[in-house]
Amino acid sequence: NWVLDLSWERRAVALAQGAVCRWTWIWVAGIGA
Repeated sequence: NWVLDLSWERRAVALAQGAVCRWTWIWVAGIGA
């Protein structure tokens, strides 16, 4: 079970990092524009 939980945790972390990266670029583009 801990293997499955770890995979889900890693997936959640990856999604969170992707969202942060996306919003960071949007914010930078907003400041630049």
